[in-house]
Amino acid sequence: MKNITLKYLKIAFSGGLFLFLSTAAAQCPQDNEFSKTTPKRDLRGVFLASVFNLNWPTNKLATPAVQQAELLTILDNLKFNGYNTVFLQVRPSGDALYQSAIEPWSIYLTGTEGLAPSPIWDPLAFAITEAHSRGLDLHAWINPYRSKNGSYTNAANHPSNTNPSWVLTAATNANLKILNPGIPAVRDYVVSIIEDIATRYDVDGIHFDDYFYPSSFMVPAPNNQDSQSFIDYNPTNLSLPNWRRENGKLMVGKVYDAIQVINTNLNKNIVFGVSPSGIWKSGVPTGISGGSHFNDLFYDPLAWMDAGKVDYLAPQLYWKIGGDQD
Repeated sequence: MKNITLKYLKIAFSGGLFLFLSTAAAQCPQDNEFSKTTPKRDLRGVFLASVFNLNWPTNKLATPAVQQAELLTILDNLKFNGYNTVFLQVRPSGDALYQSAIEPWSIYLTGTEGLAPSPIWDPLAFAITEAHSRGLDLHAWINPYRSKNGSYTNAANHPSNTNPSWVLTAATNANLKILNPGIPAVRDYVVSIIEDIATRYDVDGIHFDDYFYPSSFMVPAPNNQDSQSFIDYNPTNLSLPNWRRENGKLMVGKVYDAIQVINTNLNKNIVFGVSPSGIWKSGVPTGISGGSHFNDLFYDPLAWMDAGKVDYLAPQLYWKIGGDQD
């Protein structure tokens, strides 16, 4: 499997999230191929967020023809401006912007969760075909644990309804929910979603963002909602923070391994990456301070890299140049 080294700058603005990635080296990088001054290839990508209809589709009530035309315009603009990769958010909250037998159609596609588009179409299949025809790679951007972020009604086949015991509710926002990362069946469920996408679609990558234990769940702790799973699924008696970090490591490892099996059996080359928040630990490196994913969000991307279970990391840097975190 490829090892990809990324040098990145992520910029947020009203039109969307852009991830500029360069210095992407191929398998077994060495000599000039590894030099940042002579990269073998550049990865210049754009994140298209479907959640809240931020980037695409911008109108969840638009007809499929209008949504398709909007996406084609975006892809044409990306090709014209020299980009080569699209990170398309196809599972924002336990839902699907693709034809799934596991989870419901997304509210951000049709306006009602579980309602199929009419006429029926498959946005992910359409996006892959159109991206590849323009020489663009397409990575399926997945939110692994987020279950809901709004007051809308979940469909009957949404995981929060089929398995309500899996759901944790944010301490400060009753409309923000995640699937409990501490339950092994939840991790297996996430893996099944990835296996389904990676098997049925010609994606070039699977990408996760940083929704593991969002900070609003843990400050304060989510009313001890994961206390029973901490008792039930902690065979080595880890501390609560270490147990939560181990849950993330186990899930990431299972996803990576599942993708490798699919790559081998189906002759694919799907890469797997994650966009953690920007700070690993406050004070590392010296002078950096702020909320960290190690201590506040309870996951450890360096452990994933040490275990060889991710192909790349693309940290989220929502800070101005010259600011506290520059």
